[in-house]
Amino acid sequence: MTNVKSYLFKILLSLKNSLTLCLSIIGGFLLPLAPFVAVVILMTVLDLMLKVYVVYKKQGLAGIESKRMRDTMFKIIVYTVTLFCVYAIDILFVKDFCYDIFKIFLEDSVAKWVTEIKLTTVATLLVIATEGKSIDENWEQGFGYSPTKSIYNLLSPLLKWRK
Repeated sequence: MTNVKSYLFKILLSLKNSLTLCLSIIGGFLLPLAPFVAVVILMTVLDLMLKVYVVYKKQGLAGIESKRMRDTMFKIIVYTVTLFCVYAIDILFVKDFCYDIFKIFLEDSVAKWVTEIKLTTVATLLVIATEGKSIDENWEQGFGYSPTKSIYNLLSPLLKWRK
């Protein structure tokens, strides 16, 4: 009977080690993605907090719904899964495959430069731009002015002067 228990214990220990190994490999693969995901989550939560403040200011507690929180969680999940997929494509295909293709049509140095642009960074910048626009719109609703428009109005004379 002790042999059976010992055997089962060894099987369970082996499965635990295999699971730990698999999770470690996946974690090691996704670890460089952590700063991108953190920035996306920060921007989305900031957008939620500002939207909740605007709704509270205009409609009181009655206007705040859990649907907005659920939508924010859904956005975070969609953004994160999108970043995971783009990162996997970036690592598995773009580095080698696209370099060979671009090398056919472009010079070697230009092909190397084009393939060094990471799709993960571009996807993160798109998410930041989307959430930034939403934050700017919420800010305008809550405080009556848009920081983006204010900065543009401040810099527009300089841009006209240059022409």
